[in-house]
Order: sequence, then C-alpha cells, then structure tokens
Amino acid sequence: MDQDQARGLMDLFRFYGPRSVFRQATICFGPGGGLPCYAGHGSYFDYNHVLRNLTGRSGFESTVSRTIQGGGKGHSLFGAFASTLGELVERVLGCLQGLAAASDSPQFGSCRDLRSDGLACTGPDVVSLFAPEQHEDRARLFDPFTDDSVLRWIKGRRLFSGDPIWVPAQLVLLHYEHEPREAVIGYSSSGGLACHGTPCEARYRAITELFERDAMNVSWYCRIPPRRIDFDRAPRQPALRRLLHAADGLPTTLRFHMIPLDTPELPTVTVRSIDPWLRRYAYCVGTAADVDADAAVLAALTEYGQSERNLRLAVAAPDWRFARALRQTFDVGPDADPRELDAFFKVLPYYGHANNVEKVRRHAEGAGAVRLSELPVCDGDERGGKWTMLTKLLAARGIDPIVFDFTPPQLDSLRLVKAFIPELTQPMSPAMPLLGHARFHDLPAALGHADRRLRFRDLNTDPLPYP
Repeated sequence: MDQDQARGLMDLFRFYGPRSVFRQATICFGPGGGLPCYAGHGSYFDYNHVLRNLTGRSGFESTVSRTIQGGGKGHSLFGAFASTLGELVERVLGCLQGLAAASDSPQFGSCRDLRSDGLACTGPDVVSLFAPEQHEDRARLFDPFTDDSVLRWIKGRRLFSGDPIWVPAQLVLLHYEHEPREAVIGYSSSGGLACHGTPCEARYRAITELFERDAMNVSWYCRIPPRRIDFDRAPRQPALRRLLHAADGLPTTLRFHMIPLDTPELPTVTVRSIDPWLRRYAYCVGTAADVDADAAVLAALTEYGQSERNLRLAVAAPDWRFARALRQTFDVGPDADPRELDAFFKVLPYYGHANNVEKVRRHAEGAGAVRLSELPVCDGDERGGKWTMLTKLLAARGIDPIVFDFTPPQLDSLRLVKAFIPELTQPMSPAMPLLGHARFHDLPAALGHADRRLRFRDLNTDPLPYP
C-alpha cells in the first residue's frame, strides 16, 4: 500500500462508526466448498431522516434506503472490508452529492434552449435511450427524448479537452428528484460511478466499467456468444493463481469467457458456474473489464466469489437473518415478469431457477476459444501504464468521456467520479433495458455475427443475466 492508498483508507475510516455515516460492515466468510473469497455488506445512516432535515420537507420519502445497497468483495479479508466501505461512499455519498449538484444547477430547459444559448449539451442526437418500439408499450412510463424535452441539466467536463458539457441530470445522478414539469426520459445507475484513492484510479475504474457494461449489453441482447478462455500460460498474479488452484477443487465447474466486441485492447471477462443439482440459486456469475487480461480475470473471479458467497449462504443457512433478508429483497419466481427485476442482483435468483438457467448456458455455446496469451497484458497500474493504455484506446476511437467530480469536500484523498460515454450503450436495469443505441443494430453485422443490420424485433427479449 502506497501513501495515496493509505490516505484514501484513512478517509474511509473517518466515516465509519456506530454513530457515523456508515454504521457497520459485515464480512461473510461463507460455507465450505466455495471459492475462498469474501463478501461484505454495509449499513448506513437513515437516508430519509437526513434528507428530510436537509430539505425541510417533513413528509419526504425516497426509495434510496430500499434500492441502494453497499456491498463489497475481495480475495482477502482486508480487500473485502475496504471494498465495502468504498462502495458505501460511492453510492450513498454519491446520492447526496448528486442532489447538491442538481440543486445548484441553473440549467432547466430543453436541448434546443441550451444550444440557442451557446451551451454544449448531449441532446437526442448524441444520447440514445429507449428504442421507438419500446415507447409504444403503454406500460412504460418514460417520455421520448426530443430536442424540446424540458429537463434539468448538470455540467460535466470532457476528459481530454476539458470542455464543459451539459447532460440530463436524471441520466447521471443515482438519486434524482424530478421537477414537476420535467420530462422523464430515462434513469441512471451505479454503472460508471467509482470511488478510489486518486483521480486517475477513480476515472479508470469508472470508464472501464462503462465498457464492461456495454460489452455485456451488446453480447446478450444481440446474441453474440462469448469466447471460452483457454489458460495456455500461468497467470502472472499470485492471487489469481491461488484462486484458480482453489477453483480446481470445487464441486462446481467455473467457466471463463471473454466477450469479443470491437475493443480487444480492453477485454471484458465473465466467470460463471451452473450447478444442475440445485433447483434454485444454481447460477453465479462475475464480470470485469481491464486493459490487463490477468487483472480482468482476477476481478471477475472476485466478483463471482461475491455472488457465490451470498447465494451459497442462503442455501446453507436458510434460517439465518441474512438469508431471510436476501429472499425478502431479491427473490423472484421462475416465471417473473422481467419488469420485476428492478435490482441488478435479482437476475441471479431468476436465472438460478432450473427453468431459466439453460438460457444462460445456450448463450455461451459455439463461439470457440481464445488463449490467455492472446489477450493484452500491462504491468502498470491505474495511475501509470494502465491509464496510458486506456487513454490511447479512447483517443484511437475518438471517444472523449464526460466526467463528473462528485467528491464531497470532507474527503481529503479519495475521489468520487461519474463517467458518461454516449458512444457506448448505457448501463441498464434488466427491468428497463435501454435498447435504442445504434450499437445494438449495427455492431453484430460489423463483427460478422449477422448478415444484415438488426431490427428491434431481432433482439433478445430475455432479461440481462449479469448483476
């Protein structure tokens, strides 16, 4: 741990305590017979109570406490603890800082209004949200995004040029209260929101997560199967070697895949298992993207461990308080309407039913393999070599991400940022997929997976199987 990371850790500890912002972090070791990873669960202050005092609205009630969970993971006990606190900062303080940013924003109007005032903004010609066919469904409550949609806008800055640009606040902020006459065109998620010890680390994690989400979206909805990873060389990282050795002795088989899209310099890796002897909770998965393939595999394996710990605990100790809470919050039936999957984690119980797990298995069949030695490697970190590789990838594709700095003034070292990349499909809820982006229609043919441009009716109608 270097000095920057140590200072960031001290920032986290300042907010942790029984009467502080973050009250408790519980680390689950999990039952035997699983991957030696750790899953963390965090609890935080009464968000609605604080918000009522901040706004002076005594009857105010938000959904944050029900929908925003802070959970970490790690292949070490310390890593899981730090990850849990970091995710609490990312999501809970991100909600509060976002509200402050929105209330301070002077821009409320249409894209046409902003551009007539000489302000750069991401209008419907830049940001693609729902497909026109989705707006024909009267059960959906979203308005089409047009040049005349009246919205609250929030200012970000381009990563490379530093130019200011305005983005609809509801697409950026994790918690957003709409204005009375504001159009409801979409929503935000935690995708692209990152908290790390330095600005470079935070931006790196935020941007790579957007590429990861884009890869998962396009692969699933366009039925582009991932390619199996063959380990033809020893992994370079000791932690990865240790986890792979442990995985060889598990009663389940872990499958490693790489999603083959148009950014091979930034591979997205998935790790999954399907346990046919379980009638429920049979599906676990983890995903990650990184310019270093070994780092991507390790991060995906660690995230897999998080899902496995949670679900295996629910199976091994069904009467434990955690298992009851998991069932109450995330359980869905095998025939659930996709609109019921309003939390990312719900896709695991949904596809864990024997009726649904075959859909995931079929998706990964028939695409062939890629050797680990064929995937990119980088010996630097997020502040050095990795950051350089990522910026080269972005520059080569003409992508200048929009970055928002939501770092609270109380943080001395940690940085909390949100990245937004209109050129990619947006992170989306499985209950409300945003299927209007041109990549869903054009990329399969460009990659040789289709002989024509896909239409909306060609897309997969099953919910996205990645949490």
